[in-house]
Amino acid sequence: MNHHTPEEWLLYMDDTAPPELADALRQHAASCPECAAELEAWKRSASRLRKLAFPAPYAARGRAAAVVRLALAASIALVFGFALGRMSQPSAAEIRQAVAAQMRNELRQDVREEVGALNVKLTRQRANDRRELFEIINGVRDQNMSDCLTLRRDLETAVSEADNGLRQNSRRITAVADAMLAQQ
Repeated sequence: MNHHTPEEWLLYMDDTAPPELADALRQHAASCPECAAELEAWKRSASRLRKLAFPAPYAARGRAAAVVRLALAASIALVFGFALGRMSQPSAAEIRQAVAAQMRNELRQDVREEVGALNVKLTRQRANDRRELFEIINGVRDQNMSDCLTLRRDLETAVSEADNGLRQNSRRITAVADAMLAQQ
């Protein structure tokens, strides 16, 4: 509901509001119990202030009237300020919505920060895992090369010994064959 300003209500109370505004304020007061109650409270306060009788000495009579006018203006301003505060106060639903929106934004920000931190942590962990995997692969490759070199030396030794054994056997066979031929 669109509430009117305290200044407009003051013009209405003083009967100095333009006719269109006076009609709009009258209709609003008829349909808004809160504004109607505030308007009646202001009227009662103004009426009570007007009914007060102030005994004044002869010279102070003008000052007393000025004080009364100032008191009346101050109380009307106070009532208008209070009413303006009440009219501009957000409803419980609006407060809930604002708090919920703020909480959603804060939660989103917290989640973004957490996801970002986890992403950094996972990136570091992946880099560490990759480095460890390369170290393992390099270790296996180095061990494989070492095993291949050892196997090659062993094979070369075995071939060399087999070659020596074949030569010795060939000499023996030749010697046995020569001995058999010599006996014949």
